Amino acid sequence: MLEFCLVAAEGAELGEHFDVAISKDSFEHIAEPERYLEMLKRYVGPGGDIAIGFGPLWRSPYGAHQRAMTRVP
Repeated sequence: MLEFCLVAAEGAELGEHFDVAISKDSFEHIAEPERYLEMLKRYVGPGGDIAIGFGPLWRSPYGAHQRAMTRVP
């Protein structure tokens, strides 16, 4: 069975545990990435995995935000 959950940081303190935590293209929006990673670690149960993915970074020449916010000839 596969179940997706959107949870708040407070849930990690309540003892909720998951087999996998996924973070895709979110670190550029997080003020304290180290704290966020620690929270993910608290959510994942023993033997679980954390999957983190990065696309082109925001201000890189190929970052999606850059294309949307800057006119390039």
